[in-house]
Amino acid sequence: IDLAIVVAYGQIIPSKILALSKKGFINIHASLLPKWRGAAPIQRSIMSCENITGITIMKIEEKLDSGPILISKSISSKNLTYGNLEKALSKLGSEIIIDCINDILNGNANYKPQDTFGVSYAKKITKVDEKINWNDNAENIISAASVGIALNICSKNIENGINNVKVVDGRMEIFKTTDNKNIVVDYAHTPDSYNKVLSTIKKLIGKEKNIYVLFGCGGDRDNSKRNEMGKIAASYAEKLWITPDNPRFENIDKINFEITKGLNSDKYEIFNDREVGLKKAISKMKRDDTLVVLGKGREDYQDVEGNKVKYSDFEIIKKYL
Repeated sequence: IDLAIVVAYGQIIPSKILALSKKGFINIHASLLPKWRGAAPIQRSIMSCENITGITIMKIEEKLDSGPILISKSISSKNLTYGNLEKALSKLGSEIIIDCINDILNGNANYKPQDTFGVSYAKKITKVDEKINWNDNAENIISAASVGIALNICSKNIENGINNVKVVDGRMEIFKTTDNKNIVVDYAHTPDSYNKVLSTIKKLIGKEKNIYVLFGCGGDRDNSKRNEMGKIAASYAEKLWITPDNPRFENIDKINFEITKGLNSDKYEIFNDREVGLKKAISKMKRDDTLVVLGKGREDYQDVEGNKVKYSDFEIIKKYL
């Protein structure tokens, strides 16, 4: 193989595959790297209300969208829907890739390393992201009710709608064990979502009740947030149980070190097996204590070195219900 081109593949390509191409693998990526590395750059750009995005042609390395850049081209994304923006980026990519291929094959490619500042990640859009969860906060319910009133929907129907809202699996999902311990499962995986989830739970259970938090940080993702997340969790919890959460190709000990830097060693325990850590955390709880399990929600696997290893927080928790 002289040259391989990848578009929207969504997986880390192992080094043994990368080695098959003489000129390497290049990726047509739908963002201005290093912004929005990952599987859903178009969606995350729109969700962040950005007015500028673009296409980056980059050389693939065995890390997530971190390779050197051959060229970047920007376009306006203001007021565009996902469908319109996807078409515009596809057209732009098709226009610039031909010259890039010629430059690479002729030995004229000039790659530049990515900036280490401004790195962000576009996590894959899940079915949970596609749902509107009115349980997240009162403001959403008030907004929905206000729209109903404006549309002249009778107040009784609005009330019934609010009362019949269904909980989204993995979003502030509450379980009670047979011995009256509370377990809350949530997909939260950023400092902001940690604050929102933990502050809400603290208000619900009261200051006199104990909170414990089990969590980890994803590998090959923004490591600058790890220590912040650890400190936020520690500010609400009596004890932290730190476990893997999709370490991918990154060393789990490095991830855990970055989470715990500056924390009191008696504040946390580290487990390199999430199942063992979860069972230990549940066993240490007392009646009416609350364990908050963050990060994975209803995911049923761990992403380890490119392999999806079967694992589910929910399957473990339900044995205690």
